[in-house]
Amino acid sequence: MRETQEKKTGGIPHKGIGLSLQGGGNRLFPRGQRFLACLLNYVFVVVSFQSISAGSISWQAAKKAHQYSSSHGGISLLIKQGDSVLLEKYDNGGTATRRSPAFSMTKSFCGLMAMAADAERIFSLEERVSDTISEWRCDPVKSRITVQQLLDQTSGLTTGYNALYASRVRDKGRIALQVPGISQPGSTFLYGPSHWEVFEEFLRRKLRVRGAQPLAYLRRKVLAVCGADIAGWRRDNVGNPYFSTGAMLSAPQLTKIGDFILNSGRRNCFQLIPKKEFEVLNYGSPANPMYRMGFWLNRASQIPGAEEVAIEQRIGGGYSASSWRDACISKHAPPDLIAMVGSRGQRLYVVPSRRLIVARQGKSNNFRDSEFLRILLN
Repeated sequence: MRETQEKKTGGIPHKGIGLSLQGGGNRLFPRGQRFLACLLNYVFVVVSFQSISAGSISWQAAKKAHQYSSSHGGISLLIKQGDSVLLEKYDNGGTATRRSPAFSMTKSFCGLMAMAADAERIFSLEERVSDTISEWRCDPVKSRITVQQLLDQTSGLTTGYNALYASRVRDKGRIALQVPGISQPGSTFLYGPSHWEVFEEFLRRKLRVRGAQPLAYLRRKVLAVCGADIAGWRRDNVGNPYFSTGAMLSAPQLTKIGDFILNSGRRNCFQLIPKKEFEVLNYGSPANPMYRMGFWLNRASQIPGAEEVAIEQRIGGGYSASSWRDACISKHAPPDLIAMVGSRGQRLYVVPSRRLIVARQGKSNNFRDSEFLRILLN
């Protein structure tokens, strides 16, 4: 169990902000420009510090948020703002090294991987899946599904829960391809594993010519580079990994994924996924403006009539596109909040405008995003 509070700066980092004029740095500026450069550097530091301070999380708020998390089945809570860890707590059997099931947060990892694959031109998000999945070419509905629609869960496929999550599934890719389409692609948001297991089969065929496998590609492009490589993964009986669920990570590892998202694919001075790929998270899909490529968005939080929704309760309801239009995670959180959501209260929140990352793991279904974020951000 570990707690950290930067008392002198209120937990707000200021190291490394601005231009460096030490040592050889002065050679970059002629003598007449040094004063101007120093002045600009000072202004940048002050403005940056004030900007972060305006959205800083207090120790009292972090402590109250921890109390809520712990009393609602939380096993870990790690809150980081800028470079400072404001709070790191483990409860109810949790530890810093315990790798817990991520459940549907796995979808978000695969969404990040899809950005990398799109950037490498392994596939285009707009291409039709049936160009690769030849079995679908004569199907009037499935033949029109795009990769983007699979990742947005708007492909029109039925959810496939019973068939894909039955015990002792031999080849879940074959089963996923047989899931029927019931609505026009792009028209309806239906949350379920079918879209992601079709995507895993699609990617398997795309990578075959490169001699690679989907999980190895995910590890290389996202997990390993973030220092969050896997210890275990759910698979079917022939060894194929599930992409709708299955990852197991610790809270510190989730925080590293959060850093990767916060910095738009940048890690240790290397831009590992092009920044422009993250622009897709600026808006949701037409069928669900709150959801994109495995991530939940808070874009509607500041509009009149915004409605906070309990995600884990709502996703099984078959709601229409119009019912998602004004939905948000929290009206108390900034609209740029991005969330990874898994069953039993697994969460990763990223708020770029506040340089904030919150990793939370749990083992209960009574955790509510809106209540937790109201306490933390109030």
